[in-house]
Amino acid sequence: MPRFGIKAQITLLSLGLLSIPWFAWSYWQEIQQAAITTQGRVQLIETKAIATSLVATQENIAELLAADDNSLVEKHALSAPSVAAPIRLDGNLGDWNGQQKLLTSFESSFSIWQSDPELPAESAFGLALAQTQRYLYVALNVRDNVIQERQANHLRLDYNDHVQLTYQDTLGAIKRVLIPAQGEGNLASYFTDFDWKYGVDNTHPISGELTPSHQTGIQGFWRNTEQGYVIELRMPTTKLNALDPRLHIAVVDVDEKPTLGPSAIVASLPKQLASELNPLGLHARELQRVIEQLKTTYARLWVFDRKGREWAYGGREAHDSIQPLAFDTQCVQDALLVKDSPLQYVSNLNGELERIIACHPIIEQGRVLGVVVIDESAKHVLGKEEDKIQAIATRLALAVIGVVSVFFAYAVLLARRIARLNNESKTTVDQHGRIEITQLEASKDVPDEIGDLSRTMTALLQKQQSYTDFLERIPQTLRHEIANPLNKLKTSLELLQETRPELSNDRYIKRLSAGTDQINQITTHLTEAASLEGAIQSERLAKMDLNQFLQGYFESWKEPVKVQPFAPVLFEILGDTSRLEQLFDKLMDNATSFCSKDGAVLITVKQEKHFLQVDITNDGPPLATENIAQLCAPMSTNRSSGGAIHLGLGLHVAKLIAEKHQANILAKNRHDGSGVTFSVLFKC
Repeated sequence: MPRFGIKAQITLLSLGLLSIPWFAWSYWQEIQQAAITTQGRVQLIETKAIATSLVATQENIAELLAADDNSLVEKHALSAPSVAAPIRLDGNLGDWNGQQKLLTSFESSFSIWQSDPELPAESAFGLALAQTQRYLYVALNVRDNVIQERQANHLRLDYNDHVQLTYQDTLGAIKRVLIPAQGEGNLASYFTDFDWKYGVDNTHPISGELTPSHQTGIQGFWRNTEQGYVIELRMPTTKLNALDPRLHIAVVDVDEKPTLGPSAIVASLPKQLASELNPLGLHARELQRVIEQLKTTYARLWVFDRKGREWAYGGREAHDSIQPLAFDTQCVQDALLVKDSPLQYVSNLNGELERIIACHPIIEQGRVLGVVVIDESAKHVLGKEEDKIQAIATRLALAVIGVVSVFFAYAVLLARRIARLNNESKTTVDQHGRIEITQLEASKDVPDEIGDLSRTMTALLQKQQSYTDFLERIPQTLRHEIANPLNKLKTSLELLQETRPELSNDRYIKRLSAGTDQINQITTHLTEAASLEGAIQSERLAKMDLNQFLQGYFESWKEPVKVQPFAPVLFEILGDTSRLEQLFDKLMDNATSFCSKDGAVLITVKQEKHFLQVDITNDGPPLATENIAQLCAPMSTNRSSGGAIHLGLGLHVAKLIAEKHQANILAKNRHDGSGVTFSVLFKC
């Protein structure tokens, strides 16, 4: 069965806690969906309320949102979308991101007049407009091969390239402003009259206040380009007619002979509408005032007429670009067609919901005048709820992490305690099964299940030690108890033989005497083995020369023992000569007893730098097993015949002595099956 530890179990259980944030996140997704759906419905209601309010409160709403499809002039209306930040007037068009294409295409102009109709048209311009609450911004990108600049001593303004601006002021009067080419830098602009030749001071028709011709209120910058020149300017929206703002732009190209007139004129209206002005999509002040009151409520809010001109804008957020995309959305088109519940959800490139757009038509007497658009940020809708949910999720995640950490730390602590108890329990019994430690220290004072286990194991070890001590005392007890009746029996036999000499050769008397001797040998052997195990543990070893000991020991052995000569090189070990004699006595007794009648026991000593090996070989029967643990097991013997008493303790005693001297006993059959070799391997 595969191992499944406590740490792994608690870790697996702790991982289950990680599902709590996942369920919380799923619940948050459902909350998001509900909030988005509710927000969409609220926006639909609010757009309807705003559209209805505009119709109810603005009596001239139809005039404010006029967009006559049948009017040729309306087809050339100029749109001025809102921008949040002022545009920098430096002649660079980088601020006009949303209208770059309009500026660079040179398709905003119509040819009005050309000195040589046979030549291809040279002059053209691209036009872009934008507005803030205070200013109307105009960007003009003009294509002109040769720029004719105004001379310093010229009084006339038309003997050079110039731009003509025509607009309606707040009283409905036509105002004309001429911007001459005077080199790169700040613009110079002048009020002029219908002839477009000289600067003309401006007199207010009501107050009679005189305004010099150069104080037009227009600020801007002129920058020459490879294709011609760029003009960026701004003018206050208060100078334009609030009810019907109109603006006309014409670019006059003058070449080498200015006295002969211009080379070409291009304008923002075609030639057949030269007497008209372009309708200007400037915020209607009445509508803008209403929208301004709501600008902090929504991300972005627009009022468009049905032609797409922006008449009012407000909101917390600025346009993403100068040219807004709101009118081009499907939501607006559905609202203009008076479809039910025009609502649109806009996602980003990653598929995440980004904006919620609700639209409602402005209808008066059954006629669609325009549309109210509310564009709300999904992030704003979910912001407060998301912050709360995230705070809860964060606290929950920290709590789960804390619990998991505590669980894991507790699992590590438990595992360490169990490992310590396991390691300590392994040392309680030696390799021979003798109990060495009866008191476990691991967790013995801890009042829990592991502490109970430690104390229970200690109690079991102590009981087992008591039982082992009892078993070890049995041979001594048996010898003591058997010795008295055995002595009585032997004394009685001796007295019987003395009183009745004729019984000395009696077969039964001899068998009885032999039996008592065998009983005596058995008790002696058992006592020797039992006492050796205890005594050998407390004996201390001393330095000795093993080679010198082996030479002296094997010299006393005669036939059939043969010792191969070996060099008496110093080989020091920690040992006890009496115990080593006992070790080799057991092995030699074993070798000689199994040797054949005419055979021999061969002793070979092999010495290397760090070890010395003594091989004892005889030509006796092969071993049934070469497993030394089985051969040296107590009370185990392979002898099946013979008159001597053999309890299977000899090799067991030899193994105990060898281990005391950090030596190993090996046994193996000879390759040809002609005998057995026992080896004792000593380490330096």
